[in-house]
Amino acid sequence: MRTLGNILWWFPCVGFINSILCFICGGILILTVVGAPLGYGVVQLGRFYLAPFTQAMVSEKSLKANVNHSEAWNTLSTVTFILYIPFGILVCAISILQMIGLCVTIVLIPLAVPIAKSLSTFFNPIGKICVPSKVKDVMDTQEAQRIYNQYQGVEANK
Repeated sequence: MRTLGNILWWFPCVGFINSILCFICGGILILTVVGAPLGYGVVQLGRFYLAPFTQAMVSEKSLKANVNHSEAWNTLSTVTFILYIPFGILVCAISILQMIGLCVTIVLIPLAVPIAKSLSTFFNPIGKICVPSKVKDVMDTQEAQRIYNQYQGVEANK
């Protein structure tokens, strides 16, 4: 089903245009150096849009427990995010309109799902990475196991 979703994303909905636009915008931002953290996230979003039904966007911190960026990179990321907020809100609004356009026809509702999954990345692409959906599933399972273990610890203490 995921492969069929990717095929439908590419051909009737020309989803590759979203991917190309993300690669171009991300490349331009990376070239500006100041927008490098933002550009890297937008390029990752472009990778996601190549096959949105078999990929997922996750936070770099949730994927790698010991992410150690330099203090300069963290400061640049924060400043870039603050400057990006108005543009991020605008891009989110445009994406929501695109989702509404896809939902007008009942047949294209499943193709609005990748856009909905990418809204948080559009709002803040800094520190996001594109991974296979199976990696995201494993991460979700591990998080659920951690929460379950916490409940077991609470029950054992009673």
